[in-house]
Amino acid sequence: AWQTVAGTGRLHAFTLARVPTAPFFADELPQKLALVELDEGVSIPSTLVGIDEEAIEIGMRLVPVFEKTEGGEGVLLRFTKADAG
Repeated sequence: AWQTVAGTGRLHAFTLARVPTAPFFADELPQKLALVELDEGVSIPSTLVGIDEEAIEIGMRLVPVFEKTEGGEGVLLRFTKADAG
């Protein structure tokens, strides 16, 4: 059954992709692929945005970012670093 979740969580794992996983990610290289463990316990694959490579740390707190796709036909669930404090 579907359940509402807060969307916040921690970075469980990540990798940097030097080849885009889809054509619309070509301008985001390296692409920051992530496995995010939500506070509710489920893990989901996603991408990180607004975080420098050097600042990515396993265990860092993350918040969701909902980004419309080019053309506006869909929405991507992505994550960025939670504000400290």
